[in-house]
Amino acid sequence: MRDKATYLSESSLSVIVSSSLFADLDSATIALIAASFTEEVWPTDHIVFEELAPGDTLYIIVAGQVQISRTFQDGERLVLREMGPGEFFGEMGLLEDKPRSARVSTVTPTTCLAVTRQRFNTLIEQHPAVAINFLKAISAQL
Repeated sequence: MRDKATYLSESSLSVIVSSSLFADLDSATIALIAASFTEEVWPTDHIVFEELAPGDTLYIIVAGQVQISRTFQDGERLVLREMGPGEFFGEMGLLEDKPRSARVSTVTPTTCLAVTRQRFNTLIEQHPAVAINFLKAISAQL
């Protein structure tokens, strides 16, 4: 079950402020960014999205843990990575109109911040520094 909230908790705001995606931005810009996100809460073992599903949303983990995995041709599922608070996933969905490259599921009850491609594009049009930080954050993960 997916619970969405437009009001962001204190911990969610703290994650935005400390995220490398939004480093060095002033408080007014951070407030606009926060208004673009929704907060989503999932139970343990929830599938956030399946590999090859369409995707247009970036998620930042506020609390909990997710698992990134892929299924290979022989049917074997391999866990590629586990991620926790402050980390983000789904970023390629903001850049490309392509299917998801992996499955993401929750390992524990998890709260994430979510922003869609449309809202993100509006943000970077209004605040180009967000685009620069986004590219720096992605390259740091490679």
